[in-house]
Amino acid sequence: MKTPARLGLLFSVLIGAGALLLDQASKAMVASRLGLGRSVPVAGDVFRITHVQNPGGAFGLFRDHGNLYTVLSIAAVAVLVYLAARGRIRTPGGRTAIGLVLGGALGNLIDRLRFGRVTDFLDIGLGDLRWPVFNLADVWVVAGVALFFLLSMRSGDPSDGKQTDAEGDALG
Repeated sequence: MKTPARLGLLFSVLIGAGALLLDQASKAMVASRLGLGRSVPVAGDVFRITHVQNPGGAFGLFRDHGNLYTVLSIAAVAVLVYLAARGRIRTPGGRTAIGLVLGGALGNLIDRLRFGRVTDFLDIGLGDLRWPVFNLADVWVVAGVALFFLLSMRSGDPSDGKQTDAEGDALG
């Protein structure tokens, strides 16, 4: 593996490891300090910490298909590691995006493998109008995908760092 590819992989792995550590530490703290189903207001009713266990996928969907999410998570992690290891993602933003998605996917995968469910606790909304409870791993995945999407909108291809115009022609 060439040195730039190794450095890119290391960068993605470090971002992913940081995201994973924050996710796992936050879940452990919530699980040890807040009973299942209990809620603590942080910013009134708008933001609460609510301890729930999610055996399904995103937003509690497909509760009876947790194994499917485990398999999909393993596949996603394998693809992300492959892309990072092969040097396919060449920009710092793209490497950050890969690291965030990798850290988030691993965070929820670890929960599924250890406990058969994912610990969720971030609870946002007003009164009965609430977003489904989620966790930091979910935040990392969404942030990574959004970053990758924004980079691809700006440059045409977040993997190569080349600027293109609206028609896809190289700039500069």
